[in-house]
Amino acid sequence: MQKVRKGEEVNALNLKQFLLEHQLIHDVNSELKIRQFTNGFSNLTYQLDIENKSLVLRRPPVGAVKRGHDMSREFKVLSRLNQGFTKVPNVYAYTDNTAVIGTPFYIMEKVEGIILSAAEAKSRQVASSDFQTIADKWLDTFVELHDLDYKTLGLEDLGRPEGYVERQVTNWAKQYLKAKTDDIDSADAVMQWLRDNQPKTYEHRLIHNDYKYDNVVFANDSWDDLTAVLDWEMCTLGDPLMDLGTSLAY
Repeated sequence: MQKVRKGEEVNALNLKQFLLEHQLIHDVNSELKIRQFTNGFSNLTYQLDIENKSLVLRRPPVGAVKRGHDMSREFKVLSRLNQGFTKVPNVYAYTDNTAVIGTPFYIMEKVEGIILSAAEAKSRQVASSDFQTIADKWLDTFVELHDLDYKTLGLEDLGRPEGYVERQVTNWAKQYLKAKTDDIDSADAVMQWLRDNQPKTYEHRLIHNDYKYDNVVFANDSWDDLTAVLDWEMCTLGDPLMDLGTSLAY
């Protein structure tokens, strides 16, 4: 947590008026302390401390196009997940009125606990033996996430699961070829192998697409209670084994 980075400030007075209108505070004159999460370089994340409570604000980065930074989509996902999955923050309010802070944003619950970034693990000197518990809870929650019935939750329009694997293989290969600077024979071999071996049928599930240790919250350093999954901006409908593959790559 740090002071707000230069160029990423938000209008505190307008923000307090918004919080008052949505019954999240009682007095527009209350003191508001705004800090920024240091790992927020995609969608920006702020902690709002006011009236003896903490809230979280999520907004796109400065100058971002809507695709990939759609606050209404992320708010919708969390709102629907709240109806059937206990391990997501509650969400309170969303607006696309750019007059408030210059960009669409939403307000959600601040989940207390430990976010296990590399720096956090190092500072806590987490024992290697503890990582068995951490990994088990992390994986159990991943399975729980993939078992959700996205249709019952009203998320059937979130993505197109049919053809998901083929689109990923094709589009990421195109991205690599556009960006490559050197010829790497093994890369060509990998792309060909993926084209030849992709599954034709697979489970259609809600997938997170960014599921890693620093996107989950543990209640405490016993590590036996994973309380929340964060950063749903890239979630969609697709193949859960590809979601697992992304996590293994981390």
